[in-house]
Amino acid sequence: MTATAPRLIASLQEHRMSGIHCGANYSVALDESRRCLWGWGTSFDYQLALGDGRRLLYREPHRIVQVPESLCIASYSAGNSHSLMYVAPSTK
Repeated sequence: MTATAPRLIASLQEHRMSGIHCGANYSVALDESRRCLWGWGTSFDYQLALGDGRRLLYREPHRIVQVPESLCIASYSAGNSHSLMYVAPSTK
């Protein structure tokens, strides 16, 4: 899953993203509503919170979490073997 140039992620075309963070062999992206966090790549240490934590490869983005409308994902990060998000009350 090595890429040397940016590429379109077709399955995310219908969603507007506000940002992306890259960890070790995986990526997470936040949608414009700040309510959905998407992830893809390898989940060696369950950093994508998908499956059962084995060494799985997710070639297409999967929704990791969707928070209720009263909340928003205020901040998020991708590390070597973890993902982190901070959820706060929505300002809308």
